[in-house]
Amino acid sequence: MIPHNQVWFRFKELPETIDWPTIQQLIAYASDYNILTTALRPHSLKANIVNTQVASLDHAIWFHNETDLNDWMLFDITSPVSAHARGLATGNIFTRSGKLVASVSQEGLMRPMF
Repeated sequence: MIPHNQVWFRFKELPETIDWPTIQQLIAYASDYNILTTALRPHSLKANIVNTQVASLDHAIWFHNETDLNDWMLFDITSPVSAHARGLATGNIFTRSGKLVASVSQEGLMRPMF
């Protein structure tokens, strides 16, 4: 079974007049959270966020539609492979109504801290 995770997020108290480039930057920032923890799931008996050092090797994001960041967004994440101290996770970010806002892909290094 492919590891899967869904995370709801939103930003608090953003100005109503925020421009699209700033929205893209904030979505890119938020997309870095929780994505690689999904790649850790197959190893949860030995590895977790407390005893494993995780570092991004690459991170790509594609923006599809504009959105209002004052509302909730869903980050739907899967990890098709996690092996040899590396994990790949991909995800899609949706509005509450189901519109696809962005697609994300990240590969990370995952090593025990001790």
